[in-house]
Amino acid sequence: MADLVPIGSVVLIDERRFVVMGHRMTRDGEGVAAGYVLVPYPLGFADASSLAVVPASRVDEVVAEGFSNEAGAAHLEELDGLAHALADIPYSEYESGVQLLREFAEKGGAHA
Repeated sequence: MADLVPIGSVVLIDERRFVVMGHRMTRDGEGVAAGYVLVPYPLGFADASSLAVVPASRVDEVVAEGFSNEAGAAHLEELDGLAHALADIPYSEYESGVQLLREFAEKGGAHA
């Protein structure tokens, strides 16, 4: 698994530069992996269509690393731990579980 980089980092994928805007779990083949929410560099965010979500394994090179402190490092460690815990789960099962949680939350959660 690729080491995750902090928000604000610039990464190279297929000879194109992107800025890391966030982190999230995403599909990597048929499985679940930690990934990035990216915008193209130097354009940045223009509208929702400028966002891309890719697994961390797609990054060819880290061009520049963004700011990180204790909270940021802890977040990346937690995300990495979650990715390891979900590594053997097919993405379709993960996606179904996330959808059930969304529906539960929309109905008011445990207070419904």
